[in-house]
This record gives sequence, structure tokens and C-alpha cells, in this order.
Amino acid sequence: MQRCHFVRFLTLVFLIWGTAPLLADEIHHNKGKKASRFFMDVEISRITYSTVYFKYMDSGMRKAGAQEEKLSNIKEIVFTYKPSSYMRAEEDERRGMYKQAIKYYEKALKERKAAAWVPQYCYYNIAQCYLRMGKRAEAMKSFQALLKKESDSRFYGETYTAMARIHVSLGDTAAA
Repeated sequence: MQRCHFVRFLTLVFLIWGTAPLLADEIHHNKGKKASRFFMDVEISRITYSTVYFKYMDSGMRKAGAQEEKLSNIKEIVFTYKPSSYMRAEEDERRGMYKQAIKYYEKALKERKAAAWVPQYCYYNIAQCYLRMGKRAEAMKSFQALLKKESDSRFYGETYTAMARIHVSLGDTAAA
């Protein structure tokens, strides 16, 4: 009986260890083709309006330390691991269930183990959901929370543009 448990344990360890490289993020360049293998096997640590910071997952390459790439050179960032509440929020948002999506984005914000990119994406997506629901004041609060948390957010330009549009729609052109 103990042998059976030991075999199950080893199988579980092997499965977890064997899938670890699959949890790496990917960076796709603007050139239309995927980046080199090294950009497909990375961990995104931070994203700003101008730069993506990452580390290589490969133990030999990881010794090189933090790397960076200009955001203007990047076509797409693929986050391989997303918190389950974040994935649920994305799905609800796609289905037009904005109130439910906001609930799950807020839950993802509270996850301590979430990657560093998660909060800015959550705040931005919450604001977008509120806008789609016609709740401009709530959207404004979420945009402001994003800028407070990440003043150089990847969504910096989009956030200020959206905030200006909200001000205009409320008749406050001076604030816009």
C-alpha cells in the first residue's frame, strides 16, 4: 500500500516538474514572427508604457539577470499562467457579463501569488467594464487607482485618453 502512495507521489512530482517550462511567458516581436526561443521561455516581471522587464526561465540564461525590451518592438505578450479568477473575469467580460467580470477582476487583485502584471491589467479591465455598463464615475475611479498603483503603467496613454473622454462626456472640458 505504501509503495502505491510513493509511486503516486513520484508521478505527481514528475508531472509538476515536467510541466514547469510550459508556464513560461512569451514575447512576440512586431516583425510578425515569434521571438527567438529565449523570448518564448521568459517570466515577465514588470510592464511599463515603454518597456517590458523579464527574466529567462532557463537556468543557464537566468544568470544573466533582468532583461528588458522596448514595448514598441513587441507585438504581443502571452501570459501563460493567469490566476483562475483573472481567467474567469476575462471569460465573463467576453460574454458581456461585466458585473460578474468586475467581481472576478477584484478577486484577482487580492491574490498574493499573482504575477506583478496582474494588478494593472485588472484595474484597466475593471474600468473598461464600467465604461461598457455606462458607469463613468466608477470607471474613472478604477483608472485613477491604476495610475496611483502604476504611474508608468503599460496602459498609461489609454488611461489618460479614456479619462479625458469621460470628463468631456460629463461636460467638464476644463478637466479633460
